[in-house]
Amino acid sequence: MGPIERLIAALHPQPDAPAMIRRLPATVKPSVAAAPGAPPAGSGVATARAAADPTLVTASNPRPAAEARRPAAVTPLAPGRLKLQLTISEATHDKLRRAQDLLRHSVPAGDLDTILDRALTLLLEDLERRRFAAVALPRPATESALGSRHVPAAVRRAVWKRDDGQCAFMGSHGRCRELGFLEFHHLQPHAAGGAATADNISLRCRAHNGYEASLFFGVDGADTVREAWAQY
Repeated sequence: MGPIERLIAALHPQPDAPAMIRRLPATVKPSVAAAPGAPPAGSGVATARAAADPTLVTASNPRPAAEARRPAAVTPLAPGRLKLQLTISEATHDKLRRAQDLLRHSVPAGDLDTILDRALTLLLEDLERRRFAAVALPRPATESALGSRHVPAAVRRAVWKRDDGQCAFMGSHGRCRELGFLEFHHLQPHAAGGAATADNISLRCRAHNGYEASLFFGVDGADTVREAWAQY
C-alpha cells in the first residue's frame, strides 16, 4: 500500500467494505490422465523421469495444489479507512466468534472492526509491558548490580518513551525510521564499562545496533558483544 493508492482513495473515496467471512472451497487436486506411450505409474522409469523433471505430472509425482494461501491485503478506501482481506485458520475463526459472543453486551452487532481494534489494543499493551516495561503503575526503581548487562525496567520505560518506540540512529539522511526488531543499545558499550542508565541506553534497530557494534569492536568481534534481541 503506497502513497499513490492513498492519493487515489483520497480523490475518489469508496464506501466501507462490508464485513464478511466465507469459507474457502476445498482444494481438489486435478486428476491427470497418463499421456499416450507414458510408462505406467510406479515404474522405475516414471519415478526416475519425475525426479529428473519436477514439472512432470505422474501418479507418484502429482502437481501441487494450484491455490496457495494468499497474503493479507490492505486496500485504502477513503481517508482514514482501509479494507483488510486475509485468510485465517478454523481455530482463529472460532476465537473470533467466541470474542463476538463474549462482547455482545458492549458490541451487540459483533462489529469485526471494533473487536479487532480492541484485541490489538490489548495485545500492544501486553507486548509493550513485557518488552519495554510500559505499565500504568510502575514499581519503585531499583539499581542494577554492578557490572550487570541487565537494563532495569525503569530505564527501558524511559528510553522507550524518549525515543518514541523508534530506532534513534542518526545517519546522513536523518533518523532511521525502523519500528521493528528494536534493541537496547549501549552508547558506551557494556564491555567498555558502559552503565545501563537512560543516558547511556538508546533504541536501535537490529541492523544499526550491529553496525555500531562493528564500529567499536570491529567486524569480527561485533557478534560476540551484541545484546541478544529479547523475543516476545
